[in-house]
Amino acid sequence: MLTCLLACSFAYRDVVMNFVCNLRRLGLYDQLIIAAFDEDMYRFGFRMGLPIFFYQSPDIAGLTSHDLEYGSQHFRKVRPPWSWGWGVIWPCKHARKH
Repeated sequence: MLTCLLACSFAYRDVVMNFVCNLRRLGLYDQLIIAAFDEDMYRFGFRMGLPIFFYQSPDIAGLTSHDLEYGSQHFRKVRPPWSWGWGVIWPCKHARKH
């Protein structure tokens, strides 16, 4: 079974919830793990019952959601999940039409 890792900050919570809804519709939600880059996102995900953990790397330590907004100086410095040493694969072959 493949796992989908989604890494984000609180500024992207709407995108995360859209992604979660689509994974549920496709029957792939059980394969999702979310890495929260800030405490606000972790708390939001926990309250929503999402499979989430708090991930803090040296390149984003102490930053707020506002600091990590799209296009910001800090946003461009965030290392993508595949650079953490994890293989990231989108399980397209499991998608089905409804």
